[in-house]
Amino acid sequence: MSAPGRTRLLVGVIGLLLIIAVTVSAGRWQLARADEKRALVARVELGRTLPPLVLLPALPAADMTEWRHARARGKWLPDFTVLVENRNHQGQPGFWVVSPLQFDPPTASGGSAGASSSASPGSGEVVAVLRGWTPRALGAMPGVAPVVVRSPSGVQDIQGELIAQVPRLLELSSLSGAAPASLASRFGAADGPPRLQNFDVATYAAATGLKVLPMVLQQTGEADDGLIRDWAPPPNNIDTHLGYAMQWFSFAAIAVIALGVLLVRRFRSPRR
Repeated sequence: MSAPGRTRLLVGVIGLLLIIAVTVSAGRWQLARADEKRALVARVELGRTLPPLVLLPALPAADMTEWRHARARGKWLPDFTVLVENRNHQGQPGFWVVSPLQFDPPTASGGSAGASSSASPGSGEVVAVLRGWTPRALGAMPGVAPVVVRSPSGVQDIQGELIAQVPRLLELSSLSGAAPASLASRFGAADGPPRLQNFDVATYAAATGLKVLPMVLQQTGEADDGLIRDWAPPPNNIDTHLGYAMQWFSFAAIAVIALGVLLVRRFRSPRR
């Protein structure tokens, strides 16, 4: 085989090997994503089969299972409300509203098994509540029109589901949200509650100085606050990932066949 022929053969082999490596990797990634979705579905099913939980200060972490139905009784701390930006509802831009609910002093009949009896009702312990969605004012530029959030006064009985974190969007500037010091300085501003790309419990606790439970209560049901609680269900598109995996593995199989044909032709051809 001439030098140009050997070069073409080498380029073809290397190209097909790269295609095989990339497509197999993509297929394996899709299978991993399917496994993640299976694990998520299992967590959702487990959490929703557990009896409802009454949230209280110093509740053991073992009791706070993700997707478990829960309720909390307490008062809103509206001064520490934050808005999670770029959340749409039926094509309309808006915000998710997160507010802390300070626990009401527990009564003898309202306690929860496993909760610490030494918890102090006035200790500032709260649960961060993902309350609902509110629209952005039509025609308003971000940061211009204040957003007014109604927080009913008095003791509230809030029901919902526990989630590990508020669903996130890709944030190029910082994967952990606003820095605590930056967030703390924005509470009480004239343009309304602080606006965040993503909500992080640890960052929020550091900025507010509140003792925040490690999980978020995603509120459900009706409330006199004007917010919309039309939450998307947890993703369970396992079959979609399996289908993509099969496509990638099919491309890899085609590349393997092409590589085999190329090599067979090379070694069967008469030497020149």
